[in-house]
Amino acid sequence: MCFPTQEISRRMTAMYGEHCILLATVKRWSKLFREGRKSFKDDPRTGQSHPAITPDTIVQVYELIRQERWTSIVELEERVNISVTVHFTA
Repeated sequence: MCFPTQEISRRMTAMYGEHCILLATVKRWSKLFREGRKSFKDDPRTGQSHPAITPDTIVQVYELIRQERWTSIVELEERVNISVTVHFTA
């Protein structure tokens, strides 16, 4: 089933309101899918970092913080083997 981009955008705006993506994005994505794209996921790129935020890593970090509340970011980096540029959110 293929809907016109204006109709897709209208339906998405009705659903998500002000948090909806722009019509230009809907047009770009529609074009990609018409050309055969199958997924919204980003294609892998060279030099792209591997995600360090895994359920196991999160558990390790929370456990270390629970055991030693004043553990520094650098200590966490060394003990869990992650980069300090990785951010954890609760």
